[in-house]
Amino acid sequence: MKGKTPLAVLAMVIILLAASSIPGCVQQSAVDPNAEVPPGDPAFPPQKEYGIHDPYHVLSSQTIDDANKILERLSDQHIAQIAVLIQYDVHHPDDYATHYGRHIELGEIDRDNGLVYLIRPDVDPQEGRITVSIGRGLPKFTAVDAHQIMKEASMDYINNGDYDQGVLNLIKNTDNRLREIYGGAPNGE
Repeated sequence: MKGKTPLAVLAMVIILLAASSIPGCVQQSAVDPNAEVPPGDPAFPPQKEYGIHDPYHVLSSQTIDDANKILERLSDQHIAQIAVLIQYDVHHPDDYATHYGRHIELGEIDRDNGLVYLIRPDVDPQEGRITVSIGRGLPKFTAVDAHQIMKEASMDYINNGDYDQGVLNLIKNTDNRLREIYGGAPNGE
């Protein structure tokens, strides 16, 4: 830097370094792209889209159809893309749910509005049978929102073995809450 004293150059470097450490001042790094199955967990099912993924046939075909209609409407209205995965033998549920969402490229590319519910029927209810991973494009749908919805679905249905009603409850309540937050016509209208 011609004409600048070493002290002025040092001051500029310090200012640039300080500014780069403040969120929003510099382009932040992209989301962790890891879409691999966590070590020791089962392979992801082959589906590559939003909807109900039930490789073990825990749910009735009617429940899957009813839930997928709600999920399709959420996707068509660009509110959210939601996947519900029923899977056994998952030991790293948080990573598994998040990586699964990345694996199936859930959420619109420019919006990151994907949401994954992982349901593990083989887990003790005290450990939590439902895990959620919420995309960054749904910042107003908080972990508190998801927890309340999952708690109702778990306590009233899933922990008692009624997966059909539990999944429908989970989907309907998520749909209602997302529409309260982000707008959109109520489902079925």
